[in-house]
Amino acid sequence: MYIQHNTISIDIAKKVCQVHYILTSGKTVNRQIKTVKLTEYLVQFPSSIIAMEACGMSHGLARKLTEMGHDVKLLPPQFVKPFLIGNKNDKNDAKAIWKASFQPDINPVPVKSVEQQEVNFVHNLRVKAVEGRTKTINQIRAFYREFGIKAETSKQKLYLQISLTLEDAELKISFLGRELLSELKLRWQQSNEQIKRLEKLLKQYSEENDEIQRLMEIPGVGLISATSIVSCCGNLKQFKRGRDFAAWLGLVPRHFGSGGKNKITSLSKKGNEYLRSLLIHGARSVLALAIRGIGNSKWAELEKRTCFNKTCVAIANRNARVIWALLVKTERYKTI
Repeated sequence: MYIQHNTISIDIAKKVCQVHYILTSGKTVNRQIKTVKLTEYLVQFPSSIIAMEACGMSHGLARKLTEMGHDVKLLPPQFVKPFLIGNKNDKNDAKAIWKASFQPDINPVPVKSVEQQEVNFVHNLRVKAVEGRTKTINQIRAFYREFGIKAETSKQKLYLQISLTLEDAELKISFLGRELLSELKLRWQQSNEQIKRLEKLLKQYSEENDEIQRLMEIPGVGLISATSIVSCCGNLKQFKRGRDFAAWLGLVPRHFGSGGKNKITSLSKKGNEYLRSLLIHGARSVLALAIRGIGNSKWAELEKRTCFNKTCVAIANRNARVIWALLVKTERYKTI
């Protein structure tokens, strides 16, 4: 079967997919196929460009289609939406994807490998475990506040305070309250154990990955940041320059321009929020050490001229550009 521009677009879903293409005769085909039978349907086509939105299921399907000899383009959904004409439905969505696939300014999302997706899932579980631990700690603080007891500020002291509370027979807390506090303490312990298990998996993965080892040589980039970058972005060759990677992470100011007048405001905060937060957290550690006289003194000087948070963003921006250089040029970090 011969099609125009050798391009097929697919709007994928859990049960059904919408396939859109135009035959050489000019006839438009936009039909619904069951998801389980999609690969069987695409066997009849020669090697083609298959465009899809980057979403759930897209990476696994993209790997299968690549094995079949097709060239898969995963398009960011936010760039496909402007091409939607009419009401939102599967047919119009598939047509919008087909139109967006011809736009040279839209950079496709790299197809993730099985290994990358597995590491991403480890990170997702770790994030949920950290959030669960934070919720539990807040519940413990709320418990103490309701009974008029001052809760310790640090987590280490608060954990010790729970044990002292349970052992103190003079406190006017009934059996039910003590059981509740014991349950919260147990949840805290379970969250800590889960986080340690997941970080152990990431460490085992990093030991066999040279890219991660090279990234961890950068001040402010640790195990969590390095594994997340490699699993989420791969080798970063989809970015032409380190500045593009930093901009994609949202580590640059937002820009407005009209009629020759340009205005620069706060951070754009585009791209991957999780990666951006990791780089900024790492930058805070670098700056805190620099202020104490450890590490690069220029960051401490910059902090005196501006402020702490702006300096952290500057460090994170620099680290993003260094990360791009190390991965794309396969070099090691050199201290200047």
